[in-house]
Amino acid sequence: MTGKLLRTLRGHRAKVTSVAFSGDGKSMVSGAQDMTAKVWDVATGKLRATFTGHANVINAVAFSPDNKAIATGSFDNAVIIWDINTRKVRLTIVTAIRVLSRRLPFRRMAKRWLAVQTRWQSRQRLPM
Repeated sequence: MTGKLLRTLRGHRAKVTSVAFSGDGKSMVSGAQDMTAKVWDVATGKLRATFTGHANVINAVAFSPDNKAIATGSFDNAVIIWDINTRKVRLTIVTAIRVLSRRLPFRRMAKRWLAVQTRWQSRQRLPM
């Protein structure tokens, strides 16, 4: 590690609020105040996909452990799980409170991945 800038990724129209790397280190997801999430190829810096659907700032992003999905959390009170290849929504979870956390850990539940946002160390089980 040299601390040298390798590349600048351009594509968001507003401030980036959250980033996460895939488990294999080949991809990165960014969420921003422009209400979009973008998946990038780390090696080339090329934009792989853009995800739109939130009605407010995206402030939390994460990759699923199998790197096939991302989760985005927003001030619109929603967590959305997206399929990276099809760019379609797999699941939308609307909460009664804003998604304030910058982390969206995934949990394995009955052969499905679920992004769980926790607050005050409380956990909610959601039917799938």
